[in-house]
Amino acid sequence: MLAKLVDVSSGETVRVRSPAVRMAFLVLVGLGAALFGQEGGNDAPPPPPALGLETLIESLRTDYPDSLRAGIRAREIAGRLLSAADAHPGTTEGAIARLVAADALDAVGEELQARKLREAVRFDGPEPALKGRAAFEIGLMYFLHERYTLAERSWRLVADLDPTSPWIPLVARYRPYFEILRTKTAPDAAGEFSLPGQPVRRWSAKEKNDGYVILHFWSSEGPGEKRQPADLPPLAARIEKAKKKKVEILGVNLDAAREPFEAAVKEWKTLWPQHHDGMGFAGPLARGFGIPRTPHYAVFDPTGAVMYLGGSVAGIEQTVFPKPKAPAKKKNAKEKEKKEQ
Repeated sequence: MLAKLVDVSSGETVRVRSPAVRMAFLVLVGLGAALFGQEGGNDAPPPPPALGLETLIESLRTDYPDSLRAGIRAREIAGRLLSAADAHPGTTEGAIARLVAADALDAVGEELQARKLREAVRFDGPEPALKGRAAFEIGLMYFLHERYTLAERSWRLVADLDPTSPWIPLVARYRPYFEILRTKTAPDAAGEFSLPGQPVRRWSAKEKNDGYVILHFWSSEGPGEKRQPADLPPLAARIEKAKKKKVEILGVNLDAAREPFEAAVKEWKTLWPQHHDGMGFAGPLARGFGIPRTPHYAVFDPTGAVMYLGGSVAGIEQTVFPKPKAPAKKKNAKEKEKKEQ
């Protein structure tokens, strides 16, 4: 289930606290903004929507006034949106309803159905802007599921489908991520890290390391973040013991406000130096690595290469301690004879 979404009214990647909140945001804010001419990148609002869809939006706001009810009834909401889309075939409003229905299905884990709806808009959408948006959302889904080749393939289509798409800059924002995965080369990014009462640690991604560095991108409301103070130190100790090299953990907080950051550090008893600049995902470290969501990790080996970039502690373990490949199964004589026949 996706932990991120793209706000259709601003084109920014934003964090939500749960699928329920995500669902409420999409249905009660996102679709209304898109239908009533507030979508980012448009100089002029689109024509007024058909009465049926306008009535549906008001009905959804009435029927699902809070995030809990919206999340629980996500499939029902998607069904109502699709019924409205079917009643308005080939129209802008119908295509937007399909895209938001896809977000509703994403919220309950039905990614396959969500992708099919977006692909339908990408192929048959009534205008380039919606085709480009659908291609971006398909790529984002693949990206957040760490299927990077498919994400890149989909995002390459955005500019082809809509050369003026407001989603093109967002695709560019994630380009450093793919480059790091390909080259294992760190970006030109740096920051200051500290904890109360401790000296400032000035760190650069280009500096040579004595050992390993785990750069932990996090936010106070990210899923599972509260476990990190318990999960990361044992992993670091295991790496130090096995590799005979020092492991340094550095935190990059992506909360916009300072208060939740400081409260989380205190409550969770975080013991490693932290960087907080109040810029969220727009900060130089987050943008330098193309970070799409939190939690996220960049792990540097003693040569300074980025050996892991991804969203899980398990992924770090698998990279640092790869499991030996199972030997290929030898075919017996009967299987070989059958294949030759």
